[in-house]
Amino acid sequence: TVRLLLRFKELWMLVRGLINSASTMLYTLLMLFIILYIFSCIAIELITMHRLSIGPDASPAFQALVAEYFPSLMGTMLTLTQFVALDNIVSIYRPLIEADPWLIIYFVGLILVVGIVLMNLVTAVIVNSALEQAVQDKDLLKTMEEQRKKKLIKDLRRIFTRLDEDGSGQLSRHEVEHVDEQDRDVLSQLMTLKDPVEIFDALDVDGSGDIGIDEFCDGIWQVAVSNAPLEIKRIEKQVDALRSQMAESRQAQRQLLQLVGEVRQTMA
Repeated sequence: TVRLLLRFKELWMLVRGLINSASTMLYTLLMLFIILYIFSCIAIELITMHRLSIGPDASPAFQALVAEYFPSLMGTMLTLTQFVALDNIVSIYRPLIEADPWLIIYFVGLILVVGIVLMNLVTAVIVNSALEQAVQDKDLLKTMEEQRKKKLIKDLRRIFTRLDEDGSGQLSRHEVEHVDEQDRDVLSQLMTLKDPVEIFDALDVDGSGDIGIDEFCDGIWQVAVSNAPLEIKRIEKQVDALRSQMAESRQAQRQLLQLVGEVRQTMA
């Protein structure tokens, strides 16, 4: 499961984001319906009941626009739906504003609230939800990886105990050579090596001829979870060992120089 999540991480984020945004989309539709209803009621008063639509000063062109786009409350809401996506709305508001410039206040407010503010707000909420879900997925993967490590380390300790025939807490090359078939298969799957001697040499980075339980478990775990080849892991461990040796050498050198200085002061 962990490997599948890592392999299809982007697809998983898209699917989870779509599922988790379902409630957001439902609330968006509800809010959009309310806002369109409010603006439709205002449009009925400002446009459908306009003096150029009814009364002695009625304009045939204005009446044609009202009859086409603002005939009733439901018809007006359907017209205002075009303002959500800003779909060819210039043919709606431009003739009306040319007939009555004061209507620009209504249409500017409608475009700002429905076409810009509301849609950007919904986008921000969905993106924030996706980011939160990504953090949760990351924590989930980390927890699953830790559980997998605990289980694997537990199994490796059991294998180590079975291999440690003398109970010294150290594995020798001879003890590893006598690994049973079941443990050999487990180690081969984790290390991609079939020969027990090769597994021992891969884990025995310092060349001491013995492997402790921590060195055994940590070495196999690092190889099991890493995509790097085994030789790369050995080189990394050898480099770390060389760094430790160099640090110890520098420390010994400083102590020697300090001792030489004290001897010179005594002789002087």
